[in-house]
Amino acid sequence: MIPVMPYPSPDADAFLLKMASRGHVEDAAILSTVRDIIGRVRAEGDAAVIELTRRLDCPDAQGYSLRVSESDIERAYAHVSDDLLAALRLAIENVRAFHEHQRETSWFATRPDGVLLGQMVTPLRRVGLVIPAAQAPLVSTLMMAAIPARVAGVPELIATVAPRPDGQVDPVMLVGARECHVDEVYACGGSQAVAAMAYGTEAIARVDKVVGPGNMYSQFAKREVFGVVDVDKIAGPSEVLVIADDGANAAYIAADMISQAEHSDDCSAVLLTTSASLADAVRAQLSAQAAELPRLDVIRASLDAFGGCLLVDDIDAAVALANEIAPEHAEVHTREPYEVAMQLRNVGGIFIGENAPEALGDYAAGPNHILPTGGAARFSSAMSVTDFLKRSNLLGYSRRALDGLTDAVVTLARAEGLAGHAAAMEIRRK
Repeated sequence: MIPVMPYPSPDADAFLLKMASRGHVEDAAILSTVRDIIGRVRAEGDAAVIELTRRLDCPDAQGYSLRVSESDIERAYAHVSDDLLAALRLAIENVRAFHEHQRETSWFATRPDGVLLGQMVTPLRRVGLVIPAAQAPLVSTLMMAAIPARVAGVPELIATVAPRPDGQVDPVMLVGARECHVDEVYACGGSQAVAAMAYGTEAIARVDKVVGPGNMYSQFAKREVFGVVDVDKIAGPSEVLVIADDGANAAYIAADMISQAEHSDDCSAVLLTTSASLADAVRAQLSAQAAELPRLDVIRASLDAFGGCLLVDDIDAAVALANEIAPEHAEVHTREPYEVAMQLRNVGGIFIGENAPEALGDYAAGPNHILPTGGAARFSSAMSVTDFLKRSNLLGYSRRALDGLTDAVVTLARAEGLAGHAAAMEIRRK
């Protein structure tokens, strides 16, 4: 199901290039469609959002409403089991507790000469979540987007979720939204949802920021509206990289690789190991375990295209390669996993030891699972409370302190040819 290749080698280089190119596809047809959708939503408002959603998501639905009513949300609880509700609430509490550590506060500093400097931290006013639901009702992603926004103090939080073929939003998504204190839920997804939140329609008031992963249509749309609103990141296909030595458990590794591969057929699962025997054992486990799962076709397509095992000389080489790949998730299955984990610099989420499977982080451990993909972990981070905060710099000066800096500012302004700046300083000396 996955090839085993020595690293470095031409085969390994070709595989890594193919894997890295997954999330950087420039599809002109999709981009054109996205721009058309955005244009329609801007021009036609709710009518465009409703027509597009009905046509793309629920063409045969007998009933459909863009705004999900409070009564529909209340009724959704009857369709969610007690066990599922308890699991949701436990996960929400753990995620909230983790993000509480990320709170930021304003700060101010004064000097004896009458200077006040500082930074005022304020939450965004209104945030929109675009939550994927086409292949599965990803209530965990709703939690990961909503909870840090609430911890940040965002007062208005809305969510867009694509409806099922019957025109209804999956009950677990509605219950998740209520439990995470989302204020409004709309039954739409994809490009039309992003456009509606960015520009506003009759029903959907515009937001300050759009966040959430999704397919190429929603991500291209986020890129198109950036600047009109803020966006979190341009998410690509999911990926996991496992670093393992000869003492690792092949069954655990295979299970964790499959847990990523089952998302979609463009996900990547890569093993870096010093042990050829472990590589062979993982390959056997992949075939055996995948055969027992309902999404076998997706898993097989994903692993056939973007799964691989690279044999490295030592763990240091694995760490160096992992930092070059900059994966979304990295698992460390070695004898000294914490020591290895501390050497990983370019990773969205690091899972340390065999008792920290990536699936744990996807749902209930606490850290956020909305992570940089496609090598973006080189320069970006996991979603956090800071994604929903603004920082305004403050300065106040006494006349004495101003006089002390006037000559320097005038000199710098004149060096840049900006006489008006210099004059704005000098007029205060008259």
